Amino acid sequence: MDLDILDEVSADGSWWGDEVTPKIFAEQLSACRGKEVHVRINSPGGDAFAGAAIYDMIRAYRGKTVAIVSLAASAASLIAMACDEIRISVVGTIMVHEPWCVTVGQASDHLGAAAALETIREGQIDAYAKRTGQSREKILEIMQGPDGKGTYMNARQAVELGFADSIIGEDESGQMRARLDQMKVASCIERASRMMAAAMETASDEPDPEDGGARDPEGEPGGPADANETAIAQARLELTRTLALTC
Repeated sequence: MDLDILDEVSADGSWWGDEVTPKIFAEQLSACRGKEVHVRINSPGGDAFAGAAIYDMIRAYRGKTVAIVSLAASAASLIAMACDEIRISVVGTIMVHEPWCVTVGQASDHLGAAAALETIREGQIDAYAKRTGQSREKILEIMQGPDGKGTYMNARQAVELGFADSIIGEDESGQMRARLDQMKVASCIERASRMMAAAMETASDEPDPEDGGARDPEGEPGGPADANETAIAQARLELTRTLALTC
């Protein structure tokens, strides 16, 4: 089943009704009833608390969740981190930054807002670090970015840093290559098996000296024994090639 986050993430919604709120998302997710869910994300982000609420809902869902990312910025990137698997478009973008807000008032108001932002930031660092495997120090560096305004990642950078698991399209190509390799291995095994069977059949057809049959002395160049050894050696070579293909 598909769930869409295709606009801003909001705590209360808007006059236009096109934003995603925790309440709306909870209703949609509940209707999935444990089925695999694809969360399609093309969002610039939004409210940090709303994003955290949706993050928790996905984490608690009793079914597989897959994020399909075109744009996951700010709070939307946090939502993507909650999914069991993250697939990003080849032209997709993930953007992370430190939380920010606007305050009005006296010094104590601004100091209180700064303290709250630090608390929110610490929780987001934990979520990103858990999903990517990066250290908390590295995550903070990425959130700050070179200019203090965050970091934009393209698809390949997102995969390299652990913010995504695969690039849409490339995983299918990898599966196709794997299937072709399996077909090559199966062909080599079949060819080697036929050669080995033919060599063994030739050996069993030779006259047995104990039964009164004539047989070339062992080791005589060009004799049946040499032919058999050559056939068996070729079969063994095919098996060696097969093993090389599987490594």
